[in-house]
Amino acid sequence: MNKTVKRKNKMGFLSLLISISIIICIILFGTPVFHISSIIVEGNEYYDEEEILSQAGINKGMHILKTNKKNVSEKLLELPYLKSAQIDTVFPNVIEIIVTERKPIGYVPFSGTYLVIDKVGQVIDQTQSREVQNLPIIEGLKFDKFALGEAIELENEDVIIAVVELTSLLEKYNLLDKEIRIDIDSSARMRLYINSLDVIIGEINNLDKKIQWLCEIIEEYDVGVLDLSNINEGQAVMSPLT
Repeated sequence: MNKTVKRKNKMGFLSLLISISIIICIILFGTPVFHISSIIVEGNEYYDEEEILSQAGINKGMHILKTNKKNVSEKLLELPYLKSAQIDTVFPNVIEIIVTERKPIGYVPFSGTYLVIDKVGQVIDQTQSREVQNLPIIEGLKFDKFALGEAIELENEDVIIAVVELTSLLEKYNLLDKEIRIDIDSSARMRLYINSLDVIIGEINNLDKKIQWLCEIIEEYDVGVLDLSNINEGQAVMSPLT
C-alpha cells in the first residue's frame, strides 16, 4: 500500500516537473520578449556594422537563445582584419558583439599586388591597390610564398621587429601623412624614402632619436639625401640635391 502511494507520488511529481518544463519552454521560445531587438557592435573601424552583422549571421527578430556564440565568433574570425570576437547576450533581447581588429602597418609588394601586414608580419589582406594611403610601402622582404592569415616566413625575424618599431615611430611623430617607402635588407638595415627625401636610417639602434632629427631636418629640406646612420656619434649628414 505504502509503496503504491509512494510510486504515485513520484509519478505525480515527475508529471509536475514535466509540465513546468513545458510551460517554461513555451514562455522562453514562444514569447517575443526574447526576440533580439538590439545588436550592439563595438571595436570595429575597418569593417562597418553591416559587414560585421552579415558575417555573424545575426538579425533582429531572431530568438536570443538560438544564438550560438561560439559559432558566431568563429564566423567573424574568418574576416582577415579581425583578431578576436566576443559575443555577449544581455537578457532578454540584446546582443553585444565586441571585436578587436588587427592593425595594418604597411603594404608589401608581391607579384603585382600588395600584401597588407600587421605588427607580427601576418598577412591580413591582398589588394590590387593601396586602399589606405597613410600606410608605408615596405620593400626588401625576401620570401617566395605566403598564406592569408599567417605570418610571412623570413630568415631574420629582426626584420619585422625593425619595421614595426619604425612604423610606430613614424605614427608617433605624425609622419604617416606623407608618401613613405621603407627599404630594409636581410640584416635589418633600413632606408626610408619620404616624399623626395632619401633617408639612410641604418641599424635599429637609436631609432627614436633618428626620427626626431628627421622631423627637425625635414622642416627645411624635403629633397636630397639625409644620412642618420651615425646619429649615435652626434652626426647627421644632409646632401641637398642641386
